[in-house]
Amino acid sequence: KIEQGEQIADFSKIEINRNFLIKAFHKICEIRKSFNSEKEEEIKKIEEAIDNGKIDFTKIQKNLALHKLSYFNTLSKKISVSKELLHSISLTVYGPIFELCVEMRKDLIKDYVWKKGSCPFCGTNTAMAKFEKEVGRRVLWCPLCGAEWVYKRLECPFFICPIVLSDIPLLYYSPFLCINIHPFSTDKSY
Repeated sequence: KIEQGEQIADFSKIEINRNFLIKAFHKICEIRKSFNSEKEEEIKKIEEAIDNGKIDFTKIQKNLALHKLSYFNTLSKKISVSKELLHSISLTVYGPIFELCVEMRKDLIKDYVWKKGSCPFCGTNTAMAKFEKEVGRRVLWCPLCGAEWVYKRLECPFFICPIVLSDIPLLYYSPFLCINIHPFSTDKSY
């Protein structure tokens, strides 16, 4: 799949034990109440919705994995809580499960240069990047599953320059920024 430019995983199809999810949601709600007293009433409503079967864990998982925030908007109106709180609690419960899936399969992208700005595992748009100055590579990070992958460096957009990184002089715009300007000797573009 990855060679065809498709994401590897579909987190919406992972089967997770319902009792585990109920316990996890209740535990996260309990922790949130202890740290966020102004949201205590909303969190209690979420717990009641869990106990009354108003929350369908399969639908939450599917919509979280497919980045469909409209579902959280609808569900939040149904149980009278903020969609941000509901989404945040759901992400706190499902995030570690998705991260575990990635951890088990991260060898699939270890040396592969993914050419998209979205996650190669789940397709989520990237949240952050880090620049490893020593080796000169950019590593992107997924906010949903925690995957990290190497993102190809910028090249000459005209594709007429033979690109050999060791032959290209690097001019640093500022010592405080991780910005490189790559002058190409053949066509003088940057």
